[in-house]
Amino acid sequence: MKYIILAAGRGSRLHPITHHIHKPLVSLINGKTILEFEIENVAQTKMFDEVIIITGYKEEMIQHVVNKIKSPIKVTCIYNKNWNQPSPLYSLDTISRTIKLHDVVMTNGDTVHTLPFFNIFRIRHPVEDIRLFVSVANQYQGDDMRVSFSNALEKITKISKSLSYNDTHAISTGMLLLKGYAKRELFLHYLSNLLKEIKIKPYWHAIVDNMVKDRVQINFSFTPYETCFEVDSLEDLVQANKLI
Repeated sequence: MKYIILAAGRGSRLHPITHHIHKPLVSLINGKTILEFEIENVAQTKMFDEVIIITGYKEEMIQHVVNKIKSPIKVTCIYNKNWNQPSPLYSLDTISRTIKLHDVVMTNGDTVHTLPFFNIFRIRHPVEDIRLFVSVANQYQGDDMRVSFSNALEKITKISKSLSYNDTHAISTGMLLLKGYAKRELFLHYLSNLLKEIKIKPYWHAIVDNMVKDRVQINFSFTPYETCFEVDSLEDLVQANKLI
């Protein structure tokens, strides 16, 4: 299984720190960068045979760090030539062949998943599976990708940053599992449609939301809120360092 990290964007919301460095290369309190800490945790799970990093903005900086990482699993950088387009959909399009051929887990480059998170991930999943990993928080921030469920928690009903507080039951951890040829092909079909139809390309969660609208089965797993963190702001960075 391949572990895909989307790390092509500018990370402008973490300015001024990211004026000169890429957001995944921001250092944590343990002395490691966000990217290094994530790769280290992924390698320790022994569930993946390769980490693939989709680069763009300041790609040479990420490649430099990757070249120095001593990891027991292969780490590959793939350049997204359309990185300056305001959407990670182009990064997914860059690796569409990888998704076609391999089961993958994809996540954002500004998110760290701790080892306790991956312990939950180890639960056996169906042979064919599209699965979003979500957490329940005491309060939701304005930039959270919000998720709502049916009354009996049987299915996801909506994924959007614009969901009202009352309609929000959880937030995305920024991780999606694509398993099985048919499910991966279906995901790529929806990706292709979004790239063709929308002038302003959205977050990758829009692919999942469109599937939900078409009543495609999207599975989900709850993970404890404190087992992963996304660094979008200086406040997030402070909080992340508390959780390490």
